[in-house]
Amino acid sequence: MPSTFIDLTNELLRKFNEVELTEGTFVGARGIQGRAKDAIQNTVNKINQIAWNWPFNATAREEPLVVGQEEYLWPSNMARPDWDSFQIQRNTEQNINSKTLAFQDRDKYYAYYRDLDDDRQPLGRGLPDFVYPSHGNGYGVTPSPDRPYTIRYRFWQTPPKLVQPLDQVTIPDQFDYVIISGAAVDMHNFYDNAEAASIMRSEFSSNLSYMRGILLNNYHTLRDHRVNFGGNNRRSIFF
Repeated sequence: MPSTFIDLTNELLRKFNEVELTEGTFVGARGIQGRAKDAIQNTVNKINQIAWNWPFNATAREEPLVVGQEEYLWPSNMARPDWDSFQIQRNTEQNINSKTLAFQDRDKYYAYYRDLDDDRQPLGRGLPDFVYPSHGNGYGVTPSPDRPYTIRYRFWQTPPKLVQPLDQVTIPDQFDYVIISGAAVDMHNFYDNAEAASIMRSEFSSNLSYMRGILLNNYHTLRDHRVNFGGNNRRSIFF
């Protein structure tokens, strides 16, 4: 279970032998307690920004498509979409089976499909085959839907800001020590202890590298994107 904002802040305060916070005093904390809160929030932000594909920030969304409408907005917490995950959902009433959509470059959509979709508004052209990045904050599907299909896709989210004492971080609690080591850099700077801050910065970097190795550098396949002209289309080597 992920740790709460107050748990992490108090762990940091204990490390510096400072008075801990209660749920009642947390929101209005000032001085060193307020600095500890900021240090935790800033470190969580850094970790989330260092890599967009942390597995603990992965989530999914279902969205109804509108007849005749090609383009849709991303949710407000979108960080990066998984383009390979877009799928029309099975619907027995519409006699539709699940269908994975292939990624389409936006320029290719403009060149070959946009006019066809526009000419069929507001009725739509059929069951979508492709998904493409829209010119803006969202995605598009083509052919434009002729029924209110449901689409599902996965994405990596930007976690909400920590505010309340019981707000949970998305980072698993096994990596609390990474957050604490990063926040300790800020605390040592607050105490004007440059030497201790430098030592802790090195420790944070080492802890973060270990965390990346555990959560991100775990490849099951190697993929070669070179074109194979010999007829064998196998591009992944399993190990």
